Amino acid sequence: MAQANQREPVAIIGVGLRLPGTDSLDAFWDHLVSERSLICEVPADRWDASALKGDPAKGNKTNSIWGGFLQDADCFDAGFFGISPREAAWMDPQQRFALEMSWHAIEDAGYRASQLAGSRTGVFMGVCHWDYAELLEKHLGQLDAYMPTGIAFSIIANRISHFFDFRGPSITNDTACAASMTSVYEAVRALQDGTCNTALAGGVNLIWSPNHFISFSKAGMLSKDGRGKAFDDAADGYVRGEGGAVLLLKPLARALEDGDPVHAVIRGIGINHGGRTNSLTVTNPSAQAELICQVQREARVGPETISYIEAHGPGTPLGDPIEISGLKQAFAELGEEHGVTFDEATCGIGSVKTNIGHLEGAAGVAGIVKVLAALKHGQIPANVGFRQLNRLIDLAGSPFRIQNTLTQWPRAADTPRRACVSSFGFGGSNAHVLLEETPEQAAASSRKKAVPYVLPLSADSEERLSDYAESLLYFLEGADEADVPPADLAHTFQTGREPREVRCAFIFQSLDELTGSLQTFLEGTDRAGLVLPLDAGRPESGKIKKDVELALRWVGGEDVSWPEGRNSKRQAIRAPLYPFARERHWMDLSLGAKDQAPVPHPLLHRNTSRFDGCRFETRFTGDEFVLSDHHVAGAMVLPGGRRSGNGQGSSRRGGRTAGQQVCADRCGLEQSRPAEGPAIHHRRNTGRPPGRGTASAFRSAPVMHPVTMERIGPRT
Repeated sequence: MAQANQREPVAIIGVGLRLPGTDSLDAFWDHLVSERSLICEVPADRWDASALKGDPAKGNKTNSIWGGFLQDADCFDAGFFGISPREAAWMDPQQRFALEMSWHAIEDAGYRASQLAGSRTGVFMGVCHWDYAELLEKHLGQLDAYMPTGIAFSIIANRISHFFDFRGPSITNDTACAASMTSVYEAVRALQDGTCNTALAGGVNLIWSPNHFISFSKAGMLSKDGRGKAFDDAADGYVRGEGGAVLLLKPLARALEDGDPVHAVIRGIGINHGGRTNSLTVTNPSAQAELICQVQREARVGPETISYIEAHGPGTPLGDPIEISGLKQAFAELGEEHGVTFDEATCGIGSVKTNIGHLEGAAGVAGIVKVLAALKHGQIPANVGFRQLNRLIDLAGSPFRIQNTLTQWPRAADTPRRACVSSFGFGGSNAHVLLEETPEQAAASSRKKAVPYVLPLSADSEERLSDYAESLLYFLEGADEADVPPADLAHTFQTGREPREVRCAFIFQSLDELTGSLQTFLEGTDRAGLVLPLDAGRPESGKIKKDVELALRWVGGEDVSWPEGRNSKRQAIRAPLYPFARERHWMDLSLGAKDQAPVPHPLLHRNTSRFDGCRFETRFTGDEFVLSDHHVAGAMVLPGGRRSGNGQGSSRRGGRTAGQQVCADRCGLEQSRPAEGPAIHHRRNTGRPPGRGTASAFRSAPVMHPVTMERIGPRT
């Protein structure tokens, strides 16, 4: 088959993430290499999981109460982004996450956000759930002007573009579990065709409502024991997870020219759909194979150079074998095209879902982040808890093995490490990407003589500044100056971090000196405006050096121009990112919460009793068969049998026993026709205090209590 047109490779130069148990790439790697499962029971502050646990075939119950959850998912540094607490409370937390992760992705690449303002930077985000909007609708009776922008999917991307002043495309897509990978595809294509110069791409997924747990359990999709068992014979469904990641992308040639740090290179990417299958949610292995072939042909690499597959791998008993079938079909076809034969067990297959659960709309970018961490450390982590291969999977004759243990990731002499990541939506959307390790970049030449460096550090408050210093101190523990050159570290904080209001600065010649100054800083109380060491600003000679002068001016609030390297060009490196405040912003139930009490009786929708008597309300829309099928003279009329049921129900709820029920006529329900319009409101007033209803009280003169019919809304 003819090779596809080769497109320009795209570099991943920055990453911002929030995943279960971590918000940094290095911390995430610690979990991966330790084979940790970060799955837990539904936190108590989400909902009462025990109350909903049960047989999904018997009511609104779920047999899965586990997931990969985030701490402080309801928190947000609203002040940092200039957003009022009121607006923040109406914002879907997925919007808030996207803002913070985008800021981190830009910082991780060694840029200030202001450097990209006004640029043709595109924003592409994937998301597929609307849980917070569901909660707002369920609980709040009072609406707000911030609600439309707060819950719209489009605003997840648009708010990022607005805040950072980006002028490129701004798109949110929902292709279910393929959404974040689709956003990466859209970003890559926009960069390759010149629509934008840089791009942010990723996805986010947060869980606030139990409804999808219940629905997915009814469909038999979720694991019953809370363990992700991708490709295992014990696989019985997936485990839900939340979190997300955002990547900063740039064409590879420009990234290398600009000296950007590169996490990995996107050599090929594609999307398609499975077409018609036996069912909407059944994937098509042939379509997946076609996509894999298309991506590798675009990248113009041989299949024998792929040494790891980060699979979709949800851990479902049929979905996993279907995915393996598609992989085998694709590699067999590509092997024949390239005239290569495969050695068995040379390409590992894994799934990050065994660590953090299935992030659904953010699943694809979570898989990419795992590969970035593995490439950085030159190792491939294991699937958590893998025991025995799914009996429907046969790997014989293929290059594949299930990654059941941590292994080194060898690099061929003339071939970079390469990996593929797949992400498939439950509606048939497929996405696949081919990643390659970073090309060798010329390292900045190190100074032979130690000279003073200035590391400026700033935040919005002393508390944030303290947290920033603490994360920097942790970062430096055990660091080697070959991996963390002092000049490059200082340069990163001078030019790659936006100056904030509360500032301090550190003068140092070695990482050991910087570590000591950070410890002194954290032991003190008055931290703002300091230049450490303290004697740097008070030299014995009385003459302040230029570097110290710049530091003093900077902590005083000035914008200064930091000098470039004297004998070598400084480069931005990976370093700690801004520590956002974790302040809770949530819907304000004091605005008027809706009644969450269950319906007391099928015929009595709401108990509105007061001290002067029992009252019940029932709302009819006009669609109920007792009204829609009962017309008198062309108008809907509540039938007598229905009114009898209402009377008996209200009698029981008002305090009567089964032997003290009275008929509808004696209870005072009269024939009544609804007002104009199909939606009607029926009030039932027993005329006695709660709990004091007796047979004699009702069997006196037959007082008539009319049924009130009111319009409550149009029916379309």
